[in-house]
Amino acid sequence: MPPASDVRVSVICATYNRGPAIKETLQSVLHQHLTALELIVVSDGSTDDTDRHVATVADSDSRVRPLAVEHSGIPSRALNAGIELARGEYLAYIDHDDRWAPEHLTLLVHELEQGADLAAAGSVWVDEANEIVSVRPAAGLLWHPEIQVVRPIFENSQAAHRADWIDVVGPWREQSAGLEDWDMWLRFDDAGARVATVRSEPLRKTMGRYNRHRGIEQPHSFELVRCPDPRAARQAIRALMSPPVATQIDEAMTADTLAWYNALARTEQFVLPRGFASSRAEAIELIPQALREARAADRGLEDRSNIRIEPRGAQVAVVQDINCMTPEHAERFATITRRCHPRMMAQIEEATAAYSSEP
Repeated sequence: MPPASDVRVSVICATYNRGPAIKETLQSVLHQHLTALELIVVSDGSTDDTDRHVATVADSDSRVRPLAVEHSGIPSRALNAGIELARGEYLAYIDHDDRWAPEHLTLLVHELEQGADLAAAGSVWVDEANEIVSVRPAAGLLWHPEIQVVRPIFENSQAAHRADWIDVVGPWREQSAGLEDWDMWLRFDDAGARVATVRSEPLRKTMGRYNRHRGIEQPHSFELVRCPDPRAARQAIRALMSPPVATQIDEAMTADTLAWYNALARTEQFVLPRGFASSRAEAIELIPQALREARAADRGLEDRSNIRIEPRGAQVAVVQDINCMTPEHAERFATITRRCHPRMMAQIEEATAAYSSEP
């Protein structure tokens, strides 16, 4: 194990039953251009031969520090165990089925050295066979506090941050529902962290259609319309899901998103990815194209959208499930969505007016 003085970045990898495939992920970390690192591999009670393969890599490189913990099935708990051992000035994370290009940490550490508290780079989504599914668009790295509330901006494998910020925001939230990275970066923002992003794709993110990301629990919801009874609610759902109305809502949402981003881009808090544009004026001109590219990149890869009926005292509500970890986050999501998507909300109100309990 290298002395603490030689460790600039502590990389934490939580794993469970990854087997020999873990080696490719670990080697992608060890082959970084930035070599002053330690790699803490936390096995969440693996029952296969994962620990043996990690030990083999550790035997050949003293920067690897294996740690076995009791199985919990909660990746963030394993991350927190790794953080307890970390000695670096910066913390970075990598999921056990992702790979980094050699320049990944160099890009992120550069941003941290320039004054950022949290930095993220772009990614390429690949499937389990390492075939490209989607090159993630630049719009996914446009950042603002409001965007952070409404959308999960980046995965933990994309990011690095100053280690002392764990003392500011607290450890990763340990819940089985997932969403821990979105929750963590939201807490960074709430605490006043400076965020920087880089328009580059040094991460190959495994994002198949059937992985954990696609099946995470959606514990909170966003109310679309309040109805007097279940029958009216079912009629409202049918109205919302009819093809003409669904198209109108989608078009309204697209127009709202463009107007929202254009407004945010004129504020000091709006973060442009390094390499996206040479000036803020140019960035504003590029935003419509960036958002169109984002829609094209996401086509066919969207998270599921579940609309259902939920009791509200003597009434019922038509709600859409959302990926927020806490009730407070869900409330903030609803507030910003209603304010920043007025055309979309107006279309929803118009389509469901006949079934609403509101006057």
